Amino acid sequence: LMLITGSLFAQSAINQLLPPSSIAVTDNALSIFANPAALSYRSGFQSFTLLPFEEKGFTNELGVYYMIGNLGFGGEWLKNPEDFYQRWHLSLGVPVWRWVNIGGTCRWFGTVEDSPEYDLGAIARPFPWISVGSVIRNIGEENDSSQTEEFGIGLRPFGERFTIAGDICMDIQDSKKSFSKRVYIEFEPIRGIIFSTLYF
Repeated sequence: LMLITGSLFAQSAINQLLPPSSIAVTDNALSIFANPAALSYRSGFQSFTLLPFEEKGFTNELGVYYMIGNLGFGGEWLKNPEDFYQRWHLSLGVPVWRWVNIGGTCRWFGTVEDSPEYDLGAIARPFPWISVGSVIRNIGEENDSSQTEEFGIGLRPFGERFTIAGDICMDIQDSKKSFSKRVYIEFEPIRGIIFSTLYF
């Protein structure tokens, strides 16, 4: 079955990517960011285009992201007051045992000499109403950026039209740890029309 979808989002949030996502339940082209292991849950082709948004001091002029089967690819054009460069993502998600999947992302940069960064994710969905995910981002703390370890759990207590998920993030920088949390809510009142939000 070939699934072809396309989405366009205008961005205005500071330091966060929109649309909202969770490492436990997001299984579309934005799994490149959320959890690459979730790419193995869908088939076909899907694309997202993100218009300018702010992320950690950078202005993302344009972002395009694609999912082709269990492969994900994305490209972004970013700038700050000193630099303008590209950031590229290549992700893969594969099933490893029954309802357990793993995945990885390689992220590299254009026009600057930063080193590639690597993420590793896992996700498990033992029942239709629960999903558990975890991700390690920037393994090895490349480019003087911190490594983060994230864990999330998603639930569908009233069926597939309503989803709630909670993520916990541990940021590790020079052996110092800091924690943050977020809650993701998704509601699909009509098939194909989805409302979602993220609380911090």
